[in-house]
Amino acid sequence: MDEHREPAAAPTKDEWPELLHKLGVDARDAIRQDNPDLEVFVLPADSFVTENFCRSRVRIFVQVDGTVASIPRIG
Repeated sequence: MDEHREPAAAPTKDEWPELLHKLGVDARDAIRQDNPDLEVFVLPADSFVTENFCRSRVRIFVQVDGTVASIPRIG
């Protein structure tokens, strides 16, 4: 058995259902901690955004009270 083998990398998350109903700024910080290479944006739930898919972007849509309105996902 090879004792010097590197451990397998953890799979990269592409959504964060556990952040639903949390504060948007806390959700942003949690996503950045999981993957500091992502660009994370906190936006009002009714924001108009482009529909292009981007592997380096997460949009967090928040309600008026600042809580996450839908599951944040890469895209």
